Amino acid sequence: MRGRLYRNRRVPCLTERRACYDAAVNAPSPARDAADPIIDRPSLPAARALRHHVAAAGLPPDAARPGAARPGESIVLVGGIGRGGAAVLAAACAAWLGGRVSPSDLVQAAGWPDGPGWDVAAVAARLDATAAAGNDAPALGARLALGDGGLARGCHAIARASDVGLWIDAGTVPLHAATARICDAVGLNPLEVQSSGSLLATAMPAVANACVDQMSADGYDAVIVGKVVAGPASVTLAMGGTQRSLGCPARDAVDAILGVEPPAAA
Repeated sequence: MRGRLYRNRRVPCLTERRACYDAAVNAPSPARDAADPIIDRPSLPAARALRHHVAAAGLPPDAARPGAARPGESIVLVGGIGRGGAAVLAAACAAWLGGRVSPSDLVQAAGWPDGPGWDVAAVAARLDATAAAGNDAPALGARLALGDGGLARGCHAIARASDVGLWIDAGTVPLHAATARICDAVGLNPLEVQSSGSLLATAMPAVANACVDQMSADGYDAVIVGKVVAGPASVTLAMGGTQRSLGCPARDAVDAILGVEPPAAA
C-alpha cells in the first residue's frame, strides 16, 4: 500500500516524498557546525533537553527482542519514521524552519513526543495481545523500539542480533508530511532520523497481517514494510525499482545537524 491512515491523516510512504527519496539514496548530508545559523541558539538548551527526553522513550530492556527474527517473517512498523528527530529540530531550528515549512508543520512536530501513539510499551503490549490471539504458532518474533539512527539503525540491530537479512520496501515505509518537509528543508536522510515513538516487529505473514489490521483499526499507523530472509546479517532497501544495501548510521542525523553528542546510554 502506498499510504496509510495515521489517526485519520494520510501518511505517504517514503517514495512519495521525492526530496526525501533523493536524500535516502545519496550519502547523508555532512555534519553542520553548532554555530550554523539554522540553529536558534537561545532555544538550544531546551532542544537538548527535549533530545534527551525523546531518546528515553522506548521499551524496557527485558521487553526488547532484537535477536528473535526468523526467515520467512514479515516486518511490521508501527508509527511513522523520524518523528522524534522532527520534534527536536522544530524546537532547535524553529526560526530558520519558519521560513521554509508551514507553522502547522512545526506545531505538529512539536506535539509528537508524549502525544497519541508515542507510548511504545503500550503499542508493544497491544501487538503481543493481537499476535497471540487464536494462534498456536509462535506469535511475534523480534521486537524493537526505534530510536537514534532511525529505521536504518533499528533494522541493523535486528539483523545482527538475529543473524538474518532484512529486506525493506521503501514504497511502504510511512513518512508523515510534516516530518518529510522538515527533513527536506534541513537536508536529512529520513531513514537515519531519530524515530522514538515507533516500533519494529517481525511475525509470520498471517500474524503480521492480523496485527496490521488490528493496529490500524485502533488508529495507529501500522504497515508491513518488508520481510526477513536468511542471513548473513544485512539490510537491503528496495526503492524506485532498484535495490541497495542500507548502511547503519554511526551517528543520528539530527545530532549531526545540531552539532551535539548523543545522550549517554542509561
